[in-house]
Amino acid sequence: MSSKLGNKIPKNIVDSLESSRTGREGSVIFLITTDPDGFPHIALLSPYQVIIEDESTIYFSLYKRSSSHDFLIRNKKFTLIIQDLPALLYLKCQIISFGNSLEEINDESHQFFKAKTTAVLMDVSDRAPLISELLFETKGIKDEYNSEFLGLSEFVKKLRE
Repeated sequence: MSSKLGNKIPKNIVDSLESSRTGREGSVIFLITTDPDGFPHIALLSPYQVIIEDESTIYFSLYKRSSSHDFLIRNKKFTLIIQDLPALLYLKCQIISFGNSLEEINDESHQFFKAKTTAVLMDVSDRAPLISELLFETKGIKDEYNSEFLGLSEFVKKLRE
């Protein structure tokens, strides 16, 4: 059963996904949106697609032509599931609108988003803890991941100006 931690992301998660940390593991991050029929829709994000700025601000990128992108644009709410063994963290989030400046920053294949956490929950079992995490094999895609991370980092930098 999950327990509510409030609306702040734990420091160890902020530290592991902050923008200055370019060395990232292949840990899968789950993004859950809702499709038009009300069913959960799941996308797998790499840690190179997510930057956590502080205890409540998240930046991330999605492919523009994906279902996840379209559902997120429509609903503006989503949940990220982050593996923090032996637990999972559920970050319930709300997209923050940028107006016209968003189009100037996005590249041709990705859309970058900024969101705020509205609730953070932890799901852990003492009797049956998670003992391994789901990981991407990054050898064949490392350069593409690094390029996407640099684009997301530029997006964050421009928003801070």
